[in-house]
Amino acid sequence: MEEYYNTKEFRKLLRRYQKARRTGVSDYFMASELGDIIQYYAVQGKNDKAMEVSDFTLNLYPGAVEPLAFKARYALSVEDDPDQAQAYADLVEDKTDVEYYYLVAEILIHKEEIGTMENYLRARYAELSKKDKDEFALDVAQMMDDYRLTELALSWLDLVKDRKHPDYKSIKGKVLVFSGLHDVDGEGERLLEELTNDEPYNVDRWLDLAQAQKSKQHNKECVESCDYAIAIDPQNAKAIYLKGGALVAMEHYEEALELFKSNNDLLKKETDGLSSLTVAICLTALGRDEESYQWLDDAIWTCKDQLMFFMAIYFCFAGTKYLPRLYPQLKRVFALLGKNNKHYWSYMALMALEVDQMEDFRHYLQQAIKRNPDEAQLMLSSLFPIGSDMADWPSLIPQKPIIPPKPNHGQF
Repeated sequence: MEEYYNTKEFRKLLRRYQKARRTGVSDYFMASELGDIIQYYAVQGKNDKAMEVSDFTLNLYPGAVEPLAFKARYALSVEDDPDQAQAYADLVEDKTDVEYYYLVAEILIHKEEIGTMENYLRARYAELSKKDKDEFALDVAQMMDDYRLTELALSWLDLVKDRKHPDYKSIKGKVLVFSGLHDVDGEGERLLEELTNDEPYNVDRWLDLAQAQKSKQHNKECVESCDYAIAIDPQNAKAIYLKGGALVAMEHYEEALELFKSNNDLLKKETDGLSSLTVAICLTALGRDEESYQWLDDAIWTCKDQLMFFMAIYFCFAGTKYLPRLYPQLKRVFALLGKNNKHYWSYMALMALEVDQMEDFRHYLQQAIKRNPDEAQLMLSSLFPIGSDMADWPSLIPQKPIIPPKPNHGQF
């Protein structure tokens, strides 16, 4: 579908829609065309735009599945409200549309009614004509994989008759590799490699293979696959960042630094601060803490991967003169995660203890125990006597944390 978004046909459609909305001049759009525009904005992460197109579509086609499906999925993923999602699904006019089937299945997954969902989809599969069964099975397998229902994804892939279909190879390859449990003989990686042979100028095929290789710590091969992707598309930020990560994993820090710095403007825009964090990690590994601090300061307000961010801060700067300087900023960044946040309280507790902010330490410790006891056990148990009850930790005197070693290829 993403390839379609780059075609002249879709670009023309998008311009027509934007012009009609901007000028107020009426134009004719089919529901399916507007559905493509909704999906385009959703893939771009522009939910407000997608919602706007959905409302516009429903004014023209009140029971259309595409806008109602978007609204329902927004209710599921953003608002965590399966009942509201079901209310939107009930408004779909054509309840024989496969998109409606997929939507019902997703609502049942969110309600944790997995058995009911599977029975529902199997019944719909049985009703389909023979020519439509493979496409349906592939779509469902992809959905199951998206929701990390690996066994179900594999069972739906078993229903596919055309084992040479590129979607079959792609989905099964990724399921096998990234589930970590089933790719015993390397079949998943082989399937993804087959696709690069079938479509040697398809950047996405090389990136899928590179990610698979990286996940299996085949870092040299990952770099080679990324080089093919970059040769096809020199401005592909994903390929550049993935190659840099593989170089870091091989401890080729200088080469990784050169790659990241020479593509800094592109990577900063496309990786939401992760590239600056990775540069900071490389510099710290090379003992260049002052430079590392400067790069981290650049990333502190832009990194959207909070776990990576707090891990990088702690592993790079615990035990250095920079953590006290960073700590006030860290508190402000952490506060932005909101009062209902369940994660990273333990990291903040460790850093507060490191800089002797004991009042903050007690606060973060209590919240870590309350909100995420598993994370607290993993990160904070070494501060207290072996066998002590977690509930007693706030009343005990903590030991100073053991300063972690500087990051190496195994820590990120």
